[in-house]
Amino acid sequence: NTTDPLTGYSYPSVNGEMKLYAGSTFTTDLPFSGVLPALPDRGDYNPAELLAHVQDVAAETLPTGGTYDNGKAMGRFSHLVHIADQIGATTERDHFLAEIKNRLEDWFTVGGAQEYSYIDDWDVMTGYPSGFGADNQINDHHFHAAYAIMSAATVAQYDSAWAAQDNWGGMVNLLIKDANNWDRTDTQFPFLRSHDAYAGHSWAAGHGDFGDGNNQESSSESMNFATAAILWGEATGQTDIRDLGVYLHATEKTAVEQYWFDVDDVVFPATYPHVAIGMVWGGKGVHSTWFGADPEFIHGINILPVTAGSLYLGRHPQYVVANYSEIVAERSGQPIIWQDVLWEYLALGDPNLALSHYFADSGYEPFDGESRAHTMHWLFNLKKMGQVDTTIFADIPTYAVFRDSAGDLTYVAYNAGSE
Repeated sequence: NTTDPLTGYSYPSVNGEMKLYAGSTFTTDLPFSGVLPALPDRGDYNPAELLAHVQDVAAETLPTGGTYDNGKAMGRFSHLVHIADQIGATTERDHFLAEIKNRLEDWFTVGGAQEYSYIDDWDVMTGYPSGFGADNQINDHHFHAAYAIMSAATVAQYDSAWAAQDNWGGMVNLLIKDANNWDRTDTQFPFLRSHDAYAGHSWAAGHGDFGDGNNQESSSESMNFATAAILWGEATGQTDIRDLGVYLHATEKTAVEQYWFDVDDVVFPATYPHVAIGMVWGGKGVHSTWFGADPEFIHGINILPVTAGSLYLGRHPQYVVANYSEIVAERSGQPIIWQDVLWEYLALGDPNLALSHYFADSGYEPFDGESRAHTMHWLFNLKKMGQVDTTIFADIPTYAVFRDSAGDLTYVAYNAGSE
């Protein structure tokens, strides 16, 4: 991805063939295919059924909890804000927004049931209650923060005063800076704490003190951070944050395709028996996770959360089908957990096949970061619009293009401005 002249030398590595460049700097040039706050209201679903699913969740309130679990819960409500707005369910939409505001304001206020604290010795801001070593090892800060930032970006679409820097928006900016500070002159946080510009992707362990170097499991949650930064920056008119997110999204997307998925079939060793890796390490890649060996976990952890910033996963539709098929082969049957997440992923490759599995398993248990409303909305929209077309580019970052089986195109653009 560079036009700078290379030496002609190369060597084998766990990331495939590494080519050599002589010098102290080089430049990469990568395309960016856009993100959206949500898919549009294009699906041929039953509106009454979709509304009923929205109303089911509108009976809930957001619980307190740690930065990760509470973040996922807020992210789930954020999906529903957009869907409720599209179908005219304003009472439900406003309930979701109020709940998200309450949780975020609690997080952003000292002395609440949940709060963030700045630790001078580590130049870090961490949330309590914590989890997964985020507090004492600085693990996963970009994962955890992404859900809160995405939720704040959703609120900002409807309440710009709430998102102002002299109101709650100042805390959102600190969350972004903690995980990936874009300002080299700001000494409160290190520049790009989580993202490794040389490797082209992020690392999850705060200490990285393993024999095999650092590691990252959920590349998709890292991409969720990039999407959240884009949408927050766009919604609040902060182009430096927006462009940070665009850089992270375009760069890490490329690394994910090569090092986690090997979409070109040139990176993984010839003897590696899988089409995907669960965790990328500095010195190895493994078909496993930190939390379980189920095939749904190993493959799904690099898919979730599915948002309209996840469309990059559909750039290679045939690979999507092959990846899903490997889950079925390893399970010796269709997925029995995280079905909704995996159907949403499959829909990026074959929306009709994804819908057939959805109809065949109507009693499925939703993933804890998902809702029946979002899954229905996603699957039926992709059935209508088709696969993502990443050959067409826009002059704004918030867009997507889809091509159906007949070749017809759907252009989607989101304008965060008032005009």
